[in-house]
Amino acid sequence: MDPELLLTWIWLAFSFVLGAVVGSFLNVCIHRLPDRQSLVKPPSYCPQCKHRLHLWPDMVPLFSQLFSRSR
Repeated sequence: MDPELLLTWIWLAFSFVLGAVVGSFLNVCIHRLPDRQSLVKPPSYCPQCKHRLHLWPDMVPLFSQLFSRSR
């Protein structure tokens, strides 16, 4: 495989993961800041049922969508 093509794919994968992480954090900011809630406490939770979200798979945006089948 061409090293330049491999580097391009690595850069695209890194950019995608970084964008998903930043987008997830900004989603938390958009949800909490208008209500003057802390970004740190309480830990992340479902806004409807108040269930606390766990690191795996809830806090990994793409996996949580797949795991919960977009519910």
